[in-house]
Amino acid sequence: WSNLSVVINGAFNMMPVFDSVRGKLVVSFDTGGAVDDKPFVQQPGATYATTASTVGPGILSAAAWSPPRRLFSFPGWASAPGPNVGVQLSGKAGAGTAGRLVFAGWANNTGRTCVVVIWYSDDGGQTFARGAELPGACEAGLQEMSDGRLLILANDGSARDKGPCPGDTLAHAFSTTGGASFSEWRCDPALINADSQAGLLVVNGTVV
Repeated sequence: WSNLSVVINGAFNMMPVFDSVRGKLVVSFDTGGAVDDKPFVQQPGATYATTASTVGPGILSAAAWSPPRRLFSFPGWASAPGPNVGVQLSGKAGAGTAGRLVFAGWANNTGRTCVVVIWYSDDGGQTFARGAELPGACEAGLQEMSDGRLLILANDGSARDKGPCPGDTLAHAFSTTGGASFSEWRCDPALINADSQAGLLVVNGTVV
């Protein structure tokens, strides 16, 4: 990824997904940077997307990538994709969702509040639509369950971000609409939050 960061004009927080239907790599990224000046500060930036025309060695050439397209920004807020990869949907969520590429990111108003943001593409990254916005959490992991539901797991950071869950507990929610909408945040004491990014992986229907 460090090599791709140079190719894609110094991109930060790259969030890739391989489109197995169209055989291309789609990457969301932001243009902000981090300043570690006690306290840690994430500089405001916008979220962009680009696609690769090849998946071979030529992917490390700038010519393989489409011009970055700006997707969204929160004026005055830091925003970034990830921290996990994007997800390509199986279509079990319903008509029109097969092959959809779904991404999750976040925006943070200097630690006072935080919102998870979903965006998706039904045409291999040519165009994007905004999905759900879930306030009260940051730094979300996103995966598809075996039944087609999307599970999102997020850093609540309740003391700082006024999140929905008590204590040091990760927040989670489900989507049955391919990311267009999600349930309300749910809390489970088994999901311990270390006030850090929420990594998420689903293997054969099991969340790990």
